[in-house]
Amino acid sequence: MTRRTAALARLAVGFAAGIAAALVYWRLMHAGPIDDAYIHLRVAKHWAEGAGPVFNLGERVEVSTSPLWLALLTLGFRLGADGASWAMGLSILSAGVASSGVTHLAAALGGNRAAVLGGVLFALLPAVGSWAVTGMESTLACAFVVWTAGLAVEATSPRAVVVTGLLAAFAALVRPEAATLILPMVGVAIIGVESRHRVASAGLALGSAALVVGTVLLWRFVEFGVLVPNTYVAKVAGVPLFERLSHGASYVGHLYWLHAPVVVLALWAAWRKPLLGIEPLSGKAPIVVGLALVFIAGAAWTGGDHFPYGRLAIPALPLLVAVAAARGTSMVGWRGTLAIGVLLATLPWSRYGFFPSDELRAQSKLFSFVRNCEEVGDVVRSLPPGTLATLSIGAIGYADVDRSILDLVGLADPVIARSPRLAGAVSGHDHADTDYVLRRAPSFVLAHSWISEHAVDDDEERRNLASSRESYRAAELLVLEPRFRTGYVPMDLPTRSGRHVRLWKRRDVVVPLP
Repeated sequence: MTRRTAALARLAVGFAAGIAAALVYWRLMHAGPIDDAYIHLRVAKHWAEGAGPVFNLGERVEVSTSPLWLALLTLGFRLGADGASWAMGLSILSAGVASSGVTHLAAALGGNRAAVLGGVLFALLPAVGSWAVTGMESTLACAFVVWTAGLAVEATSPRAVVVTGLLAAFAALVRPEAATLILPMVGVAIIGVESRHRVASAGLALGSAALVVGTVLLWRFVEFGVLVPNTYVAKVAGVPLFERLSHGASYVGHLYWLHAPVVVLALWAAWRKPLLGIEPLSGKAPIVVGLALVFIAGAAWTGGDHFPYGRLAIPALPLLVAVAAARGTSMVGWRGTLAIGVLLATLPWSRYGFFPSDELRAQSKLFSFVRNCEEVGDVVRSLPPGTLATLSIGAIGYADVDRSILDLVGLADPVIARSPRLAGAVSGHDHADTDYVLRRAPSFVLAHSWISEHAVDDDEERRNLASSRESYRAAELLVLEPRFRTGYVPMDLPTRSGRHVRLWKRRDVVVPLP
């Protein structure tokens, strides 16, 4: 087998493993686009139809932190694809590309056995598989990061350095945390270039990256009048630095504690002296670990979010897996490689392993929540025209794509995004402005998004909001406001399945009887 054939075979194994594992997770978890994916889809549909990349028609507010992902979704609509299917297909395809990138990088660090172990292991990790079936950009970010790193550590020509800079810039357009990698990636790439070409190569690479990122920033300023997305303002701006860093450190620490075997092997590989009588790996391993740590630090700086399996920090995982695979296979033969793979791949499903089942249950709850919201959206679509105020703006907003949605926590509203933060609420749900909502006077208010098997009264709604206060505090404050109860009356609307949705309507709004 020629070197080229072997390389293609490794990539094929990694790609197939990524796709197959994602399909298994899709089947087992009854997965589909999560609510945030539907937010992107609503914006992409408006963009594809000529209204611009906006959530509400006529409101110039950017609600996506991933312009490249948004552009790909828009392309799908332009091609006539079903939005949800297109988003899921992109996520799953990206998982395959990311897994093949791990095989490529692991081969550069440790040869064929490391490549096979790394690609398959990465694909099997629940943090990867469960995000690969959400219709979100997580696996695409993984793909860009690992392929850019693979190119950087193998670069020997000025052209490779420039391509490294461009790929790093595009990675930053998928996840803004990847902007921390642009300079380090280029720095790694110029190591393999002749010294007389290094300065020019680095300058051209960084200039190309700056052109890509700068073009998007200019577009953002022209389109929205700001340099950062509204979602960044809602989640990060105004959070004290110490609080943000401490929460962010806990956030990334939790994810990588769940992947402790991978982390330990990767750090061992980065150790430059013999340990336990085992020689260190090549000089590339510490470089790759260093790149992973830079990205992890960038994710920690943002403060993290409330999703399971540390969504913002996942793109560093393929780098650590590639290094860990190289370290493991350098110590054992094929049988040992297989044993390591089986051990690490089965830990996620062990009650007493490093991957507690709570994470998978939380991820499954995201899918259940969206199926619930899709049913709510069907009810909302039957209402007369008028603004709907709610926290769950994704699937419900996509079901009635032209209806104006007032986001009670401000992810899609610049006024609420800049309101004082709420103590005890999760990131992204820690803003509220009851006075502003009442001035906007939405026609309908959906305070609590879950469907009930029976008609919900005031007391039960209050209990529901109180039990989910960390996410629904903004809605609770609105419902408890006396002025709200003066201007609004509750409604019970049945769904097609015979269950019930509790909404509030403004007193002057007429809703025809079914």
